[in-house]
Amino acid sequence: MTIHYPICPKCGYDQRGEIARWESECPLEGRCTECGVEFEWAAVYAILAQWGSRVDWYSEHAQGWGKLVKRSAGTMARLVFPRRFFREINHRRAIRLGMLVRWMVVVYVAMHLAVSVLGAPANASEWGWSNGGSVYDTLWTADLKDTVLNTISAVTFPYLVVRDQGTGIEVFSIFGDYSWVYYMKVAWVGVGVALSWSILIGFVFLVRGDGEKDWKRETALLARVVLLSLVPVIVFLQMARAVLAINIMIGMSYIGEWEPLVLLALVILMVFWQQVIWTHAVRTIWHIKRSFIINIGGCFGSLIGGVVFAAWMF
Repeated sequence: MTIHYPICPKCGYDQRGEIARWESECPLEGRCTECGVEFEWAAVYAILAQWGSRVDWYSEHAQGWGKLVKRSAGTMARLVFPRRFFREINHRRAIRLGMLVRWMVVVYVAMHLAVSVLGAPANASEWGWSNGGSVYDTLWTADLKDTVLNTISAVTFPYLVVRDQGTGIEVFSIFGDYSWVYYMKVAWVGVGVALSWSILIGFVFLVRGDGEKDWKRETALLARVVLLSLVPVIVFLQMARAVLAINIMIGMSYIGEWEPLVLLALVILMVFWQQVIWTHAVRTIWHIKRSFIINIGGCFGSLIGGVVFAAWMF
């Protein structure tokens, strides 16, 4: 079990030496002998108390599915601003990767169902994937079977289509038949960005080679940041679904003029959000000296790595 000690709020220097010089009682204020910053001892012990603690708005720290779902909106809203997020969800907080994965599943399912509301009219439109043997004249609620199959297709849109061909119900993927599949596959860039950053930080760990580190905890911290950096990929996938649904709702079965621009903007926002998550994690969680060098290299390297990974996955 790792033992933690009072440290300087700024530089993280061990304050046990200063504490040993106290004669009778704890003073209200002190000064770090390493960096010279003045601080209140209450703040020092507040930092010490954070080890293994939980944050009441964070889904990873929830007890049970109910509280996890209840905290999901607040967690997502704070993750949009990684600097503030990592100030509270720092390296001292409790790590519960299983609960974090559950939260990501909840986010994906919730966004998927929300966008499926757009997939329903898209699926029933003239150029949609309605069933009954004709893509042109079948009504959404022609009969119970038609309603059920179209509803299923709306939820699985655009991954799978369920259609009644007259001779039987057919389930198939539409990805290979439409040009916009390539815009959906751009999400692999985001996965490649996360993998590239994780490799870089892992290499930094090896170079630093601090024998006193709790490497099991450091690995769990890295896994937490990797998972959080995949949240923008989830958001991109669902926003891309929304764009495709709107495209079909307005009567188009192929990519027109405005969709590539919107999807390109979504890709840029996805990668930018990931880079902000990683750069603030480097500065706030790992306190890497000269972090700007790591961050600059990480931003450019992960972007190249993301593109290469996506090209490889294609």
